[in-house]
Amino acid sequence: MKLAIETDNLTKTYGNPKNLDSVKAVQGLTMEVPSGAVFGFLGPNGAGKTTTIYLLLGILKPTSGKGKLLGRPLGDPRGKGKLGFLPESVNLHLHHTGISLLNYYGELLNINPVRRKERIHEVLEQVGLKESGNKFITTYSKGMVQRLGIAQALLNEPDLLILDEPTANLDPIGRKEVKDLLINIREAGKTIFISSHILSDVESLCDRVCILKGGKIIRAGTMEELNTNKGVIEIRTKNLPEEAGQKITGLGAEIETKSDENLILIKNKEQEFGIIEIIRQFECPLISISEQKNTLEEIFYTAVKGENP
Repeated sequence: MKLAIETDNLTKTYGNPKNLDSVKAVQGLTMEVPSGAVFGFLGPNGAGKTTTIYLLLGILKPTSGKGKLLGRPLGDPRGKGKLGFLPESVNLHLHHTGISLLNYYGELLNINPVRRKERIHEVLEQVGLKESGNKFITTYSKGMVQRLGIAQALLNEPDLLILDEPTANLDPIGRKEVKDLLINIREAGKTIFISSHILSDVESLCDRVCILKGGKIIRAGTMEELNTNKGVIEIRTKNLPEEAGQKITGLGAEIETKSDENLILIKNKEQEFGIIEIIRQFECPLISISEQKNTLEEIFYTAVKGENP
């Protein structure tokens, strides 16, 4: 499996590690981000997310441990040529238009002038700002500014995007615009590393997630791997008679009743057919059948609080 990011026991300590007042911001971080994945990097405030991003970008040097970015050691300039980055605070030069700002960044990236002009128009179209390229950034909405920030991250045609809070502080329309853009980027096969507090966005976008607490990884995996309710089947019905309920619980299922609606929880899939037959026998409506799953919010909360979801 080709990896876009890999770290091995990565540690960052602020201050002298021998002193009691030193702070371990990142502790023994070992993770793998496969190429082409959309990876959610989560944690409460102070968990070490920003420090980790700075280590990946080579802005900070690790106290110990090692890692690779696009096959190159962390801090190696050759690993940054195909990297795009969107910081948490997008402080763009407001005296620019969208086009002039991207031209400025294109010069910094040493993109050939002819290709730079082509690429600016390509990324503006990609982020939905084609008609606003000649407008001053002062006239942009927050969502437009965020999409322009993503445009600059795409300018050098990166294989890996590192995005710090890409949907933070946006209204619902701005969030949807950015999410739709990230979905399109994902479908183009790019690797996306997202640090975010908005768990519903991460859940809808990401293949894999990693939860950080106190500088350490406490949970990691695909949503399916993290879902402790996997295999629990929910059957919803109404007006279940007491006799039917006794037969169903006799098969080992659980029943939760709210008003006239009944929720039947089945942990053994082999029981499903027999329970459906009982529901039909007593002529109760079969409202829905689904597999019960934890939301990412539930997984995150229980992991950070030290409970089992």
